[in-house]
Amino acid sequence: MLSILTPAFNEATNLPALYARLVETMGAIGGEWEWIIVDDHSRDETFAVIEGLTLRDARVRGFRLARNSGSHVAITCGPHSRDGART
Repeated sequence: MLSILTPAFNEATNLPALYARLVETMGAIGGEWEWIIVDDHSRDETFAVIEGLTLRDARVRGFRLARNSGSHVAITCGPHSRDGART
């Protein structure tokens, strides 16, 4: 299983395009994969987009930090969330 971790802050417009590229690329590579997105408490609709992606594709998991903490915290949070609740 390949886990792809993406911290996101105000990325609502970019996440769908990134998702499409990941699906295409991982389809060509093959194998099992998951995409973990950690929303760093965005001010836009980032988390709503993440929720929509999780409903469309079981390989996508999303988490939202309780406050803006920076990308380093979001990146650190991702692996720790692997066995936690799924969005």
